[in-house]
Amino acid sequence: MKTAANPSLSLFHSSVLFGLFTLLLFSIVTYVLPYLRDGQELHPALSWFIGGTFIFKPMLLLAIGLAWAQSRFTTWAGLRQALGLRPLSRRDWRYSLLGLGGIFAGMGLIVGIAYILNRYANFPPLSMTPPALSFPPFVGNERWLLLAWAVMFFFNIVGEECLWRGYILQRQIPRLGLYAWLVNGAFWALFHLPFGWSMVIMAAPAFLIVPFVFQQTRNTTTGIVMHGLMNGPVFVAISLGLVNTGGM
Repeated sequence: MKTAANPSLSLFHSSVLFGLFTLLLFSIVTYVLPYLRDGQELHPALSWFIGGTFIFKPMLLLAIGLAWAQSRFTTWAGLRQALGLRPLSRRDWRYSLLGLGGIFAGMGLIVGIAYILNRYANFPPLSMTPPALSFPPFVGNERWLLLAWAVMFFFNIVGEECLWRGYILQRQIPRLGLYAWLVNGAFWALFHLPFGWSMVIMAAPAFLIVPFVFQQTRNTTTGIVMHGLMNGPVFVAISLGLVNTGGM
């Protein structure tokens, strides 16, 4: 069983934590976003920023709460240790940047293969943006919505990485060993299923590389850096109309 010195998390408890938030994401995407977007006539982007905050903020709070229940830390340093949050060393930076490059290269390869299969083998096209997250670029005063996005984005990146990696994967490793990153990545992919299979396929390189890098470095900050640089700049470029994906 887990101890304070060598905490571990069973596969069952891991699946419960991932499952709860997968159900929450499904509920937000299926019921809350349509209500905010159609029933309250909010901007589709703002609907997601509000709904997303109600997913990712609880993730961060739960990660902190579970870590505190286990180690009873009383200082910021204790919290950082419990969740594996450390400054990046040179080695950590190398892993993070190489991992980020691998993610973008893998996603580019997937897009290329999907295009070929669609054109020459009549496979269905791979959607670049989940329907739930599709909205036109911001114009005029709508650009102020990026402030609401910044709040959601913080909880999205820090909440996911602190719970999925800092709490769960850090405690899966003593139980599952060398392949803990693969199990963690599979659960993370399943969490994204409410967005549709296209999202899962597109983001497959991230689902593998981010947990792998964490297991090599044992530093949650590597995941925050990779996850943030993967999502943030691309989203801002798309939302300002600098990149055209045909919807988002």
